[in-house]
Amino acid sequence: MQPNQNEPQPQPTNPFSDGEQPSQPQPLQQSPQFPASGAPVTPEVAKGKPKKGLIIGIVSAVVFVLCITTATLVYSLVYNNPDKAVSDALFKALTAKSSTTEATLTVESDSYSFSAKINASVSEDNKFAADVTANASVDGSFSSNEISVNLAGQQDELYIKVNDLRDLIYDALGSYASEDEIESLLGSLLDKVDGRWIVITADDLASLSDEADIDDESTKCVENQIASLKTDKALSNELMKVYRENQLFVVTAKGGDTNGNRYELTPASSSVASSFMTALKDTKFFKAIDDCVDEDLAESINSDIDELSEESSDQTSKVTIEVWVDAWSHNLNKISISGGDSSTGKMSLVLLTKFNNNPKVEIPTADTTYSDLETEINNLAEQYTSTLYDYDYDYDDYDYYDYDYYDYDYSY
Repeated sequence: MQPNQNEPQPQPTNPFSDGEQPSQPQPLQQSPQFPASGAPVTPEVAKGKPKKGLIIGIVSAVVFVLCITTATLVYSLVYNNPDKAVSDALFKALTAKSSTTEATLTVESDSYSFSAKINASVSEDNKFAADVTANASVDGSFSSNEISVNLAGQQDELYIKVNDLRDLIYDALGSYASEDEIESLLGSLLDKVDGRWIVITADDLASLSDEADIDDESTKCVENQIASLKTDKALSNELMKVYRENQLFVVTAKGGDTNGNRYELTPASSSVASSFMTALKDTKFFKAIDDCVDEDLAESINSDIDELSEESSDQTSKVTIEVWVDAWSHNLNKISISGGDSSTGKMSLVLLTKFNNNPKVEIPTADTTYSDLETEINNLAEQYTSTLYDYDYDYDDYDYYDYDYYDYDYSY
């Protein structure tokens, strides 16, 4: 007879009458089995990709650490070696196709002071522009207003503009002549010059060179050879090799700041300078320059080498030269040159530089030509000469012989 499933089934009697729950049964610990030799049997570890991936990861990590360590050592000891960093920076500046420069120059002594600020730009198409502001004082008795000059140029043309020149002339000559007197003499010239662009062409320079006995062809030849350094890597690399084998400066690392790593450059001994110039004479660049000037340069270099060989090698320079070089690109970011003393004059020149940035340079329209200016200056010279000797003086009106020297009473 089957039991009725709808009826409640009897429950097993709880042996723990006080409510305590039984403990969970623990799995049975298997005793290690030993083979006949007595060694325990090790459970088999799963073989395959997990173990191989772990090994590959460890090896990769070690290789990565080694690469980073090697790169750091190469970067610190080789790439950013002070000599290499500075030589790289100097030749990058030498061969740059464009640049901008912000310069500050100050000269001070016990008797005078001078300061100037210069902003200059050179574009890849060989156009340049510069803005110069300067002021000076002498012995505290003379202090100039700020002089402002603008420059611009391109091939065969130079543009110059002097701002507020009239006020400067008034200040300089004010103790000797009134403004009306200055205007009567210099007014027409100042009208052509003050605040106006003056253009000087290659033909003007050629005429000047004839008068000054300057070889214009030699000048153009030298300019072309210097420009070739920007495009001919063989020339620049040859110069770099000569410099690195005969480094003119002893380079000392001095830390760094936002402008890059700072290095102090101390002139090397005279023997190193002599070796440098001896090696320089054999370069293609020097020989080309020497041909431009009919071998006069080589004779001058030989004379300099003889003088250097006679100088003491322990001479020290009173000029401090520092450069700031970008740690990664080795671009030259800043130059500082200082030296002198209060008696001879303390000099400080600081330049902030950027290279190969191709700044935009605009060439102005000329207001005055050099020939116009030359004509005005010649007229001014003639006017001054005629005024200087325009005296209605007749020597016959002066009876020299009527003067009786013997009538003078010498008695006391």
